[in-house]
Amino acid sequence: MATIAIARPHGRLGGNLSTALRWERILTSLGHRVSVEEGWTPSAAPAPDLLIALNARRSATAIEAFTAAHPDGALIVAATGTDLYVDLPAGGAQGLASLPGFELADRILVLQELAAAALPEDLLHKTRVIHQSAQGLPATHGAPPVNTPPLQVSLLAELRSVKDPLLVLDALELLPAQVDLLVTHAGTGEDPLLVERATVASKENPRYEWVGALPHRDALELLGRSHLTLNTSHSEGGAAALSEALALGVPIVASDAAGNRGILGQDHPGLFGVGNANALAEHLQAAYENLSYREALAAAGRARLPWVQPEREVAAWIELLKEVLPS
Repeated sequence: MATIAIARPHGRLGGNLSTALRWERILTSLGHRVSVEEGWTPSAAPAPDLLIALNARRSATAIEAFTAAHPDGALIVAATGTDLYVDLPAGGAQGLASLPGFELADRILVLQELAAAALPEDLLHKTRVIHQSAQGLPATHGAPPVNTPPLQVSLLAELRSVKDPLLVLDALELLPAQVDLLVTHAGTGEDPLLVERATVASKENPRYEWVGALPHRDALELLGRSHLTLNTSHSEGGAAALSEALALGVPIVASDAAGNRGILGQDHPGLFGVGNANALAEHLQAAYENLSYREALAAAGRARLPWVQPEREVAAWIELLKEVLPS
């Protein structure tokens, strides 16, 4: 049995927290003693055998503190979409210098197979992929009748610019009035300007409702009741909500970001250009008008089901722990 600490960024209550808690459940089920903390600092207690740090940039202080206090300890750094698709490219030749956790890590963890392409070649030997599985799904999820309007569309996204969550409002403005749908948007409100716009739209636009942050189980219930779910992000490391939608059989329309393609597959019929409200509107109208289109989206999702099985994720964690904790 190993002692494992999972360090998540301070103050982040969205996807990072959900990921950390899922990993805690998996690793605890394997017999390890696991804690989830905001960051990591040395204490009087013995240091953990392994630190798993979520987000190389936002967890940089925790990573450096752990390696200084416990140089023989094992370190896994989980690369997020912000690390891979924002911070590394923005840093140019100095990108790695701004993310020292990647160099210090014994292993770099990514959440879908296309993520490795964003890393420098000399880090690939220690990069491992673990696809996020869907856990804690409702036994029955009350999916609405396929032809009963309005078309129920879910959007599980924090109000952060990188998620581009309000692209859907621009798309709704482009849809004919007879397209009867309701977008229910759940997610924490981090950006005041986005919160204000979402709040106003909820009052004024009958086709949009922002319900704020939901407990994970309630978010899954919302997802399961949807005819269609959306991901509109500029970049994604690997969205857990997509894995959950695949497991629930909910058709998916998503931006053509690398992280989304890595989960859904390169040929998924619901991909649209990042930031393209016109293309998103076309997908929404097609989903409303053509049951055959939604069925094609669902069939593409079923083809990806093997990647999101819980036993696959558990087996991948067992192999990764053998590498970093051979004893």
